[in-house]
Amino acid sequence: MSRLFTSLFVLVFVGFGVGILGYGIYQLDQASRTTQWPSVRGEILECKLRSHTSDHKETWACSVKYAYDVDGQFYEGDRIAYGYSGTNNKSMHSSLQKKLSRSRYVSVHYNPQNPSESSLATGIHRSGYLPVVFGGAWLAFCGGIFSLIFLDSSVKKLPERLARVNLRSLSSVH
Repeated sequence: MSRLFTSLFVLVFVGFGVGILGYGIYQLDQASRTTQWPSVRGEILECKLRSHTSDHKETWACSVKYAYDVDGQFYEGDRIAYGYSGTNNKSMHSSLQKKLSRSRYVSVHYNPQNPSESSLATGIHRSGYLPVVFGGAWLAFCGGIFSLIFLDSSVKKLPERLARVNLRSLSSVH
């Protein structure tokens, strides 16, 4: 395998890891900013428990739509929280869906610079760390692969270097 092909292959994998890590950091930054956002009363328009099946695995998520008014301008939103996504824990998402369905009105936090950007929950939630952890682990894995590929040449030269050391030690004995 040529070194150029190997380098490009590794760069693609590193790029993927950097992308995931960057996305995760962006999401955490956005989530932390929501704690400073003002809030208004919003009205729940729709709230459903949705399932998705892929590779014989089922994931669940609460899907919500809400309307809110900022200075006479009406907006609709659907974000529960930055980083919220479906999981296989149906009871957690079902509980959230039931709680939101029972509420006609909710507190909607909105970005004062862009009121169309909103969230029901503020702050960083545990699931928000997943892309950062995955991206970091992926980059560590790529670093290991990189070291195996590119530091391999020094390992291949090890017998030659050991032979030189043995020759020196033999000549110093005589």
